[in-house]
Amino acid sequence: MRTVVLVIAALSLAACGSKKRQSRTTDAAAVEPITAPPPSDASNAPQGSTDEVEPNDTADLAIELRLGSSIHGRIDPVKSDVDAYRIEVVEAGVLTVEVGGVQQTDLTLELHDPSGAMVARSDRGVANVKEAIPNYAV
Repeated sequence: MRTVVLVIAALSLAACGSKKRQSRTTDAAAVEPITAPPPSDASNAPQGSTDEVEPNDTADLAIELRLGSSIHGRIDPVKSDVDAYRIEVVEAGVLTVEVGGVQQTDLTLELHDPSGAMVARSDRGVANVKEAIPNYAV
């Protein structure tokens, strides 16, 4: 069984105004969303969405997030909040993680392995934009 840890950080829109923007000269390749089939045993099926519980600012305080479920988080304080979630991966597959855009807030989404090393990151550098790590092999 492997564990991955998600870290979501919020940066104030005002703080990223002087950030140098990276521009593309070509389109990125298309992303093909992969969804897992529903569990065959209904008792193990994810139960919709839950609300975030503080504190969850570090990997050792990470909230467990079941595959296929969602969570409603809170960004507070906006300039420095970090939220950590833990996902237990019981078999090899593909993981897609998304964080919805928040008004006037630049989010960053990171995926860490069990040792704490960052293995994937999404930071599009603008507010009101969804961050995602699609099709990550676990």
